[in-house]
Amino acid sequence: DQAPEQYEFLEELGRGKFALVKKCRHLQTGEMYAAKVYRGKRAGRRGERAKALNNEVSVLGIIPPHPRIVKLLEVYHGPNEVVLILELVAGGELYERIE
Repeated sequence: DQAPEQYEFLEELGRGKFALVKKCRHLQTGEMYAAKVYRGKRAGRRGERAKALNNEVSVLGIIPPHPRIVKLLEVYHGPNEVVLILELVAGGELYERIE
């Protein structure tokens, strides 16, 4: 199954150099999550973007559960995007809080 079929994508929560983050709702359970979307024909395949994506998935995949680290729940690979479904964390941007 592809992420867009299982989730309703809502408002944008943030945007970075390689991806954008949107709030999403699982259609069957109603649970709210964050979807980090890497877009482009080569998303996750080559270059700097692929390296950043692979590092994020690797690190989040091996870290044991911790209350201060966001949980990676699912990864979807589509033809033009890679979508990471993450635990939704309230509180705004980290950078805004530490400035």
